[in-house]
Amino acid sequence: MWGNRLEVSGGVPLSDAQRSALRNQVSPEFFTTYGQRFIAGRTFSEGDRAGTPPVAIVNEAFARRF
Repeated sequence: MWGNRLEVSGGVPLSDAQRSALRNQVSPEFFTTYGQRFIAGRTFSEGDRAGTPPVAIVNEAFARRF
């Protein structure tokens, strides 16, 4: 797990606490293994790696807010 600072385009004001984001590195099978359902989008794939466009999976609360 790593900590990052979150930047959201569109002028959404964030406090310092809200700018703190944690990230985990997981395998493409992670969400299937834990039985997580996807409402939209896709899971990670083997093609998601360094040198390719970044990919993020966010929860519903993040999606609603931003």
